[in-house]
Amino acid sequence: MNRYTRVDFFAGELSGNPIQDEIERFLVNPLWIELNEYILKLCGSRPQISYNVYAAERCWNVEYHLNDKVICTLYPGKDDFEAMIVITNAEEKYAAPILADGSAYLRKQYESTRKSPLGRWLVLKISERKVLVDAEALISLRIKLIGCL
Repeated sequence: MNRYTRVDFFAGELSGNPIQDEIERFLVNPLWIELNEYILKLCGSRPQISYNVYAAERCWNVEYHLNDKVICTLYPGKDDFEAMIVITNAEEKYAAPILADGSAYLRKQYESTRKSPLGRWLVLKISERKVLVDAEALISLRIKLIGCL
């Protein structure tokens, strides 16, 4: 994916514009704003934005939290973006209906994501509405389960 680098936002930092505004200005995919508003409306979580210099592909991380747990992490790109949603082993049984009813892309991504002792770190490229709907369903589940803990 062609993610934004810190250089892409350097001008925004100098101008005093918050990074979130810069992301929305440069990202041409309207689904970005829709997903951000969805998360805010659902649980009131505002993003924590950081720049990951330790990843193989350096990029911006836009994380949403609830009760000190990560709901999801978004990675903005120039034309599209990715959402990483962790499905823990305990959450897997609750996610099964979403996976069964979701898009073929969602099922393929889930099946190809290696299971770890902590669960699956599912990454979805949000480039069309049906994938946004899949991501929203999984995020809604995470919010519900995290809120109940």
